[in-house]
Amino acid sequence: MKILTWNCNGAFRKKIRNIDVSKIDILIIQECENPDMVKFEDDFYNAFEHRLWVGDTKNKGLGVYSRNRIKKIDIDNKHHGRKLKHFIAFADHNEQKYLAAWTHKNDCAAFQYIGQLYLLMEKNQEFIKNSIILGDLNSNTIWDEWDRWWNHSDIVKILTVYGIKSVYHVMNNEEQGKESQPTFFHRKDLLKSYHIDYIFSPQKLIENTRDFKIIKEDNLTEMSDHLALEWEYNELEET
Repeated sequence: MKILTWNCNGAFRKKIRNIDVSKIDILIIQECENPDMVKFEDDFYNAFEHRLWVGDTKNKGLGVYSRNRIKKIDIDNKHHGRKLKHFIAFADHNEQKYLAAWTHKNDCAAFQYIGQLYLLMEKNQEFIKNSIILGDLNSNTIWDEWDRWWNHSDIVKILTVYGIKSVYHVMNNEEQGKESQPTFFHRKDLLKSYHIDYIFSPQKLIENTRDFKIIKEDNLTEMSDHLALEWEYNELEET
């Protein structure tokens, strides 16, 4: 299984032409258009027949695109009546569960960005326990606040209890907050670089890793302020 997550910074229908996705099984794309409302090229529809999308406008949301069958999973995705932003829960053809994420501002002032993920995890603990969580989390341990119980580090600790870890950090033997490779360049400024995109996975799948990389090719860096993460792993017979 090979998956790729990328915040494309908009206009994904145009940018996908410049990306080699020929061997990608599942794409998780942030800031992309709704493919049911904005026209993509026919080759894209033919290659990725199975699609899920959520967003506030047709031009900017979170998309999941798969070559093989996927199944949307219903989870508790609301807090005080407001929808948490933005998440898609689904299972692949092998019944492996995923949570695609693009954490976002919301009307709940106390729980912005990573706080949205904290609320969702709190409401869906059984789902989270064996899931791959991936996408643009807009978060890093360096922004932890001393009086907040839902910091990035708190979420990492919770996931660690579940046996879920960041693929990047395991493969590179690095600590959260001390990443040597950024995934985001604020306003494309190379001096303002941060690691805010992640793939968290059950340890048993990380042990089956075939390849993991942050894609740094010029064609991606010119198109977005985020880099893409690509992970290939051997599927388990039973998940």
